[in-house]
Amino acid sequence: MNKLILLFLFTIITSALGFSQEVAEIDNSKTKKVSKIFSYEAQVSDFLVQNQVNRDFLFNNNSSRNNNSLVVVQQIGIRNSVTSKTLADGTSSMQYIQTGNENVITSTNSFNNVTERIFQSGNNNRVNNFAFGNLDNVGLNIIQNGNNLTVEKFGVNSQTNNISLKLVGNNQSVIVRSF
Repeated sequence: MNKLILLFLFTIITSALGFSQEVAEIDNSKTKKVSKIFSYEAQVSDFLVQNQVNRDFLFNNNSSRNNNSLVVVQQIGIRNSVTSKTLADGTSSMQYIQTGNENVITSTNSFNNVTERIFQSGNNNRVNNFAFGNLDNVGLNIIQNGNNLTVEKFGVNSQTNNISLKLVGNNQSVIVRSF
């Protein structure tokens, strides 16, 4: 009797499992449309951020504040880092914006008045700025839009002060040496 009950249960369970393995087609068109919408939204968002930063770079010149320091860091992504060391007796205004992953900014300044704006959009971009020299007011504007872009700047003189660099694309490097 026990064997008969076990055989009966085994038959019911295996037949139930067999019926539960039906292949059904699922309509993923709505999911694909939603994915495209979110992808488009991310592209528009990146475009708007880039345009806002470009506008800020073009229209925001040295500030008229005295003895003030302002550092703005905005990061969207994973493993982005900013290291900024500034010894400024006057006004310092630094704006660092990173969208993407593994972007790095390292900046060291020793001037009276410093204005620095760096925008990175993409992945694995690098900026190394070691600014030294005998000027009172220094400025730097860098826009990187792409992947694996590198800017290295050593020193500042009258020819490289207030320099603006824009790198667009992938796998590019710019090295500026001002001694």
